[in-house]
Formats: sequence, C-alpha cells, structure tokens
Amino acid sequence: MGGYGLGLYGAGYGTGYYGAGYGTGYYGAGYGSGYYGAGYGTGYYGAGYGTGYYGYSPYYSGYYGSYYGTSYSTISGFTSATSYEDADLELDSGDDNDEFTVDEGDTISITLTAYHSSGYYYVLDDDDLDDDVVDFDDALYLQTYGTEQWLFEAEGPGTTTITLEYTNYSTGTVMSTFEVEITVE
Repeated sequence: MGGYGLGLYGAGYGTGYYGAGYGTGYYGAGYGSGYYGAGYGTGYYGAGYGTGYYGYSPYYSGYYGSYYGTSYSTISGFTSATSYEDADLELDSGDDNDEFTVDEGDTISITLTAYHSSGYYYVLDDDDLDDDVVDFDDALYLQTYGTEQWLFEAEGPGTTTITLEYTNYSTGTVMSTFEVEITVE
C-alpha cells in the first residue's frame, strides 16, 4: 500500500488492494495494478496505464479512472453535469436532419448519447455554424445517463446549420453526424 504516489489507501510502484503507482487518487493510482485500478492519471478510483477492478478507458478521463487526464467524468472540453439544462428548443437524435425556427434570444439544447467510456464523443463543426445567428454556449456530459447536452443561443436573424460529428477520440474517425438547420427570426 505504499509507494511514490499519494492516495487515501496509498500508491506506488508496487501493487496493493486499493491500487498503486505514480499518480494520485482516492484509492491510489499508478503504474502497478490493484483492486481499484492504476495508472499515470488521477480519478476517483484511480487511473491510467495499469488495470484494476474498475478498469480503465483509453485517452480520456472518467469517474472510474483514465489513461492520461484527470476529471470527474469527461473527455477534455466538456463540463461535468448531473442534470440537464432547460432550453426553449430541446432536440435529440430523433431531430437529425430537420429544420427549426426560433426567436432571437432563445436557447437551444441538443442531447445525444455518447459513449465517453469507449472513447467516443461529439465534436462541433465550427465551419458550418454562423455564430452571428446561433452561438455555441456549452457542452455538458452527464455520466449517469451517458449523454452529452450541447447548448446554444440564438443571436440574430438568419439561418445556420449546427453539425455535431460523433468521433473516435484516439483515431479522429467520424462515425456519424447529427445536423439541424436553425432559422432565427
């Protein structure tokens, strides 16, 4: 249970019931392996290169650990959340390739299933979005539901397209695309 790292139950090069290694975490983390995981990164149950009871996921941070990053639940760039934000227009996967009209100042929410634990997440295609018409506000990840919620605000009159690309984090491969056309009056 001892070693180079720090943690409530210890950490280090060696192995132990609650983990081991270079990193830090509630149950330890590091190069070695342990009951609650191991690795370079940090996380509630440890993180990283090693393996453990709660496993690990490549290149992203998560509740049960990660390879490199540190976080409660998300791939870098997402805000961790436990509940959805309300919006004037609420969309989901069933609204793909549809057209909607909103008023200036309205908020827009797009909620999509995303498997961060497997290294998949949505990326906003900035080239398609006219931020004078609709502006990006925030991207939330709700670990409990395995969903992302993308938030936008209607800025001014016009028509623009919101395109979200479901992407493999490690390869950059786009697996699918969600797209809606928004007109602001």
